[in-house]
Amino acid sequence: MLFLLCTLSVVRTQRPTCTSTQMNKLKVREHTRRTTGRRTQAERRASTRTKAIAGTIELIRRTGMANVTVANIVTQTGVSWGAMQNLFGTKDYVLVAICEEAIGTMIGRLDALSCPPGSSVAQRVRAIIDCTRAIFEEPAFSVAAEIYRNAPQDEAVRRKLRKALREGRANMDRTWRHLFDGTRVDSDKLIFARHLVSMALFGLSARNGVNDPLSYEWQIPYDSFAERAIDFLVEHITALLEPEARPRSRGRVVGG
Repeated sequence: MLFLLCTLSVVRTQRPTCTSTQMNKLKVREHTRRTTGRRTQAERRASTRTKAIAGTIELIRRTGMANVTVANIVTQTGVSWGAMQNLFGTKDYVLVAICEEAIGTMIGRLDALSCPPGSSVAQRVRAIIDCTRAIFEEPAFSVAAEIYRNAPQDEAVRRKLRKALREGRANMDRTWRHLFDGTRVDSDKLIFARHLVSMALFGLSARNGVNDPLSYEWQIPYDSFAERAIDFLVEHITALLEPEARPRSRGRVVGG
């Protein structure tokens, strides 16, 4: 018994330790990585993923969904198909990654949105409309919309796309309710306003659409028109939510 106890004691004390030489090597390796700019495997993987997504977004914006082939993705992104498969699996999951990133960006912007205490209904309306407009004009968002319109037939892929979309919608709904909390705005009108704003701004952002030959053939200065349209939308949504704030511009407000 004493022999066994002594043996166990010796085994326990013989744990692998890092010698001073090994520690020095690790320090030199870390110093070299920092000074030479060499990246870790995780950093290289993240960089390749970002490059693949950005390149595929640009491909879809230039040529539309019909030309999203493996060969075209590789040519556009400069990322080998082997690396793409390692990151995403299949071509369809590259599209899923684009949609998830677009929705993630949207959620991040909405989560950061806030109004100072005491802000008027008009100020809150302006804040949510400006934020939503910025989201919809993101290249990744317009491409994600195109992907949803032409969703792959694979049911597993479609489930992932639906999940991302539900998360985005839930976050948008939560942001509207939080932003107007304490203003005594009618809940039904708030829901109507949210849908109306989303539809109007989505249509306005169609100028940034994918492979749209009409995008460059507007007969009026687009920027000027867009600003007037936004002002009109803010004015009428405010009047919808706050009936005493009647719009100055012409036009009947539904539900006002």
